[in-house]
Amino acid sequence: MEWVANGTVFPHLRVLAKELQTPKTLICPADVDRQVAKTFTLLDDSRVSYFLGVDASATNSNSSLTNHGMHLAGDRNLVLNERSVKPGLLVAPPGSALSWAKKIHNRHGNILFEDGHVEFMNTSRLKRSLQEAGSATNRLAIP
Repeated sequence: MEWVANGTVFPHLRVLAKELQTPKTLICPADVDRQVAKTFTLLDDSRVSYFLGVDASATNSNSSLTNHGMHLAGDRNLVLNERSVKPGLLVAPPGSALSWAKKIHNRHGNILFEDGHVEFMNTSRLKRSLQEAGSATNRLAIP
């Protein structure tokens, strides 16, 4: 829980070392500002391209055929109120002015949902997915 409180991402991913086999998968090829950690031991937030949805759960009862649940992870290229989000914990209520930055995917991004599927989406779809998540707030740990 201490990692959630300050929005630290890498410890959550470090525990996946055996499943992922290489930290290379934690860097988006389009994210040219980030470099791959050589080992999971050297992993830190500056070597991660993806935010984590800290309230997402594999057993979230809000998921359905039309509602895929909360955001489990996604591209870090987010903007809130026309300003790039800073690393740390971001609390974004549904209807907030969260959008995609131009850098990385040209005002688009990928979201991994609780039900396991990934969507490449524009800003209007991002906002809609935040509203459909079924939560009063969306807490995202930004690397």
